[in-house]
Amino acid sequence: MAKPRERPPHPSRSGPSVLLAVFLELALRFRTNIVEFVRRLSVVVNVVVQRLVAFLNILAVIERRALLHDAHNGSLVPVPGRDIIVQAWYQGGISVVDFTDIDHPFEIAYFDRGPIDPKTLILGGDWSAYWYNGHIYGAEIVRGIDVFRLTPSEHLSQNEIDAANLARMDEFNAQHQPRIVWPAAFPVPRAYLDQLERNRGLAADRIAAARQALDRAQRAPGPAAATALADLARQLEAAAVSAGDPPRVRALAAAIRDLAATMR
Repeated sequence: MAKPRERPPHPSRSGPSVLLAVFLELALRFRTNIVEFVRRLSVVVNVVVQRLVAFLNILAVIERRALLHDAHNGSLVPVPGRDIIVQAWYQGGISVVDFTDIDHPFEIAYFDRGPIDPKTLILGGDWSAYWYNGHIYGAEIVRGIDVFRLTPSEHLSQNEIDAANLARMDEFNAQHQPRIVWPAAFPVPRAYLDQLERNRGLAADRIAAARQALDRAQRAPGPAAATALADLARQLEAAAVSAGDPPRVRALAAAIRDLAATMR
């Protein structure tokens, strides 16, 4: 009887061939995964790059506008009873803004030379604006220094301007934030009265009586005027309780009391 032919070994039973098959299968899968990973990564990178470029373009626009209209150095305008700032805006000019009510600031005055070049980006304009002893000084980078005085308007009375002019300094650095002090003088209580009239913070008859008393005291200063002003200050202190603007009425009474003290 002939011997049966020997069957070739089954692949699953051959160690080297099994390892080779597994390796080839893993390599194929790894290659497929790598290709898919690279494809997906390229999509993500492209999106990120596109958004980064768009963001950089926005930053460039903001930078150009900032160089033209960025808020820069400013200082307080010393009107008693109000928070007013003069602010430089480079080629946006200079503005005077009341921020006494921080939720509702508004512009009182402005000055604007206009752009140095309407089409080309050029560094220039007012890089600082400071109030100093009755004047506003605007330092224009390209075109020199501008000097201003405030003028009365519906937002600012002559008495308020006169009171601001009383705050004098030998030297001034806005970053030092010096304390503002007003001397005892007639423009200070008159400024408060104008503010109370504007915001209806005190009855009209009391405002009229206070103005008349101040006028009489200014025409004939002396002990009698001092007594009359001291009495007026006490009356205003009492009226502050029911007034529409109690803090400002009390500030008015204090200014009148200080004024009375100079006449004794």
